[in-house]
This record gives sequence, structure tokens and C-alpha cells, in this order.
Amino acid sequence: MILILLIGAASNQTNSTVEQSSQRTPLDARAVLLSEAWYQDDWGDWIDACSMDERSKMIEDFRYFYQKTGIQPYLWILGENGASIQDSEALEQATRDRYDALFSDKGHLLIAFREYPNASGNYISGCFAGEDAERVMDAEAREVLLTNIDTCYDRTDYSEAQLFGTAVRKTADAIMQSPMSTGEAIQTLLGLGAVIFAFMLLSFFRGRKREQREAVPERSESVETQPVKADAENRDPAAQRAVKCPNCGANTVMRLKTTGRCAYCGSYISMDEQGNATIAKV
Repeated sequence: MILILLIGAASNQTNSTVEQSSQRTPLDARAVLLSEAWYQDDWGDWIDACSMDERSKMIEDFRYFYQKTGIQPYLWILGENGASIQDSEALEQATRDRYDALFSDKGHLLIAFREYPNASGNYISGCFAGEDAERVMDAEAREVLLTNIDTCYDRTDYSEAQLFGTAVRKTADAIMQSPMSTGEAIQTLLGLGAVIFAFMLLSFFRGRKREQREAVPERSESVETQPVKADAENRDPAAQRAVKCPNCGANTVMRLKTTGRCAYCGSYISMDEQGNATIAKV
């Protein structure tokens, strides 16, 4: 029953995942004319105002995106000339025009961002992918990127460079995940089911052994003795000896020259004056 449920869950999971991202493979390297330029800050105090280390880390994150997707990202921070851009349609047209002015290939991703007035919290962002790049940066992937930009913008502990570097890196990881095939998912879940089944069997057998141990009476540490002679020597504690039942090995203490019965196995035991125990003939 458990394995059947696991297989069903694997089928549902893999079907939805494959439909989402199975077509995303990195763009052919020949589609991109890689440039040393990764951003342009027309405002002047966004990326340019960040420290050298922060800018280097942002470019490192952009390179990471390129390595994962085959697409070179480029960030464009609009300046005062972007004040007239008030909606996403106007930003999209401005980004298209800027793409044609910057790149001669179709494998770049141009990310546009405009905040006006500066630091007001009122901003607009968008992105445009070249015709080749759009095979990877489809509408869903672009939405992931813009959502990540929004999330990182709300992080007050991020600098401007950290904002965009983190958003771009997270997007690469999100859209280029390699989903397990249906067969791989089923094998993984079947393995998990086998582990659960083995654990259940182990618990069952441990429980059975515990029940068997509790059902067996403990070996008696004493032997019911009936003295044959009740003289002073037999009543003397010094005349007592430790002895094991010759039949079952249960431990007890008996007096010398007495005969008793083992409480565990019922055998009669005789102890001579030297402390030797033998099975008594009754």
C-alpha cells in the first residue's frame, strides 16, 4: 500500500516539474558575443556608488548566470532621462530600443531598472531577452527574475549591487534546475519505501523477541533444598557452598551433604562433603 502511494506521488510530482522546466537547456555559446561590460549606471549613484568589492561580486553573480544559462545578463540603471517612463509598456519599448543599440547578437538579457525620484521607493523594472535568449528566458523565467528583484529590493541590508547580483544568481538556480525524470523519481521513492519497509520489519521482529523474553521465566538463583541430616555441621553457614545445577546450570547455595530440587528444571541435586554436585537418583 505504501509503495503504491509513493509511486503515485512520484508520477504527479515529476509530471508537473517536467512540464515547467524540461525545455530549459543552456543557450549555445555561439549565440552570444560575450562582452566585458555587464552594467550601465546612467543615474550614477546606484551601482557606481558601490564599493569595488560589491561591484566585483555582482559581476561574479552575473557570470554565474551566464555559465548556467548561456545568456549574458546586462543591467541598465536608467537616469534622469527615464523620468518620462511611467509604466511597464513604456519601459519595455525603451528596453527594446536599448537592446538594439547595445548588442548585435540575440543572446543577451537586458535588465532595466528605474527609480524616480531616487530612493523614493517608487520604481519600475523590466527585462528584454534577445530572440535566441528567449528560448531560455521565457515568460515564466522573466517573471521569476522580476519577482527576485522585488524581493531583494525590500532587503534593507543589501547594497544596490547586492540587490541585482543576488536576484540574478537566484534566478539562474531557479530556472535551470534539472528535474528528475519520472523513472529517477520512482526509483528514489521506491528506495525510500524499501527503507521504511525494512524498518517496519526490524521493529516487528524486535517486538516478537521482546515478547518471547518476557514469556520465559527467569532462571532461578536458588534451589529448594531439603536437608537429609539436620546436624550441627549442616546448620553451620561455613558448611554452605555455591553450586550450579548439573542439568541446567542455575546458580544456588547449598549446604554440604544435602539433597535438593532445582526450582528451574526440577532436577534433584546432591552435594557431597567436598562440595561436588551431582544429579541425585530419587
